[in-house]
Amino acid sequence: MNKLAFLRRTLLTTISILVALLSSVALGQSQMKHSKLDLISEVTSVAEGSTFSVAITLDPDPGWHVYWKNPGDNGKAPSETWTLPEGFTAGELQYTVPSFVPFGEYMSYGYNDKALFITEIKTPVDFDGPIKIECSVSWLICDDSLCVPESGKVSLSIPKGSGENLSTWHDDFEAARAKHPQKVDWKAEFVTTEESVELEIQIPKDVGDVSDVWFFPAAQKLINHAQPQSIGVENSVIRIKSVAGIRFGRYEEIVGVLRTVPSSAKEKPRSFEFQAQRVKQLTEWDLDAMSTRSPTDIKALSASH
Repeated sequence: MNKLAFLRRTLLTTISILVALLSSVALGQSQMKHSKLDLISEVTSVAEGSTFSVAITLDPDPGWHVYWKNPGDNGKAPSETWTLPEGFTAGELQYTVPSFVPFGEYMSYGYNDKALFITEIKTPVDFDGPIKIECSVSWLICDDSLCVPESGKVSLSIPKGSGENLSTWHDDFEAARAKHPQKVDWKAEFVTTEESVELEIQIPKDVGDVSDVWFFPAAQKLINHAQPQSIGVENSVIRIKSVAGIRFGRYEEIVGVLRTVPSSAKEKPRSFEFQAQRVKQLTEWDLDAMSTRSPTDIKALSASH
């Protein structure tokens, strides 16, 4: 082989390797302009007729944030499109409890640290391995003055097996689950007017102290997120009054999250996800006795930059 042919072959080999590497990066962890995107699995193998967990991860750069399923006054929640083998199905994204994210005079709900959005994948009773899972993701990422739409495609390949072996990501999944709100079946009702949204929730006595909480509605534009909320507690009943949003009259049933406000830096907040039904009237309440606070004052629940 002459020198020119050798150099040409070496160059072609190098280009092939680079193309393969670039393809691998495009389908694995993707570095965007202001964040990183990845797709991870909690297990190292997948069993027939089983359910296992994967997670989309979004890791914003310092000073940037991504959004909860209700982004608040501004923003956009992540959206995903799955490409799965035949017979496989993906559940809805599971969101950890959000933080307040001030944005000028507005208030958003989201995350300024790495966030895992867990999804349960169901497998058929019979399939050939390994399985390849792809996900196209789009999201909005913002700092204090600018919002940028980002998108990417990530994938992973998992061999067929017992499905019992946990991956190195297991602790990350467990940490994310610890931040999921606890789903409860407490009695909850709400009323709305053009001025306000009032919510009443009966708290079981064995739950403990949840007298200082903040209400995060999953229903978009139900309340004005930047405005103060008033709270009152009496006989294990919590009343929360918020300024109405532009869609105050749209919902007959809402899902919301109550997140406790820690009394000290050592105390961790608790969170509860509930469903509330619209009613014509709530019980009489001394609204003047309720305490009022602004989301900008709740530093323990704010995502600071």
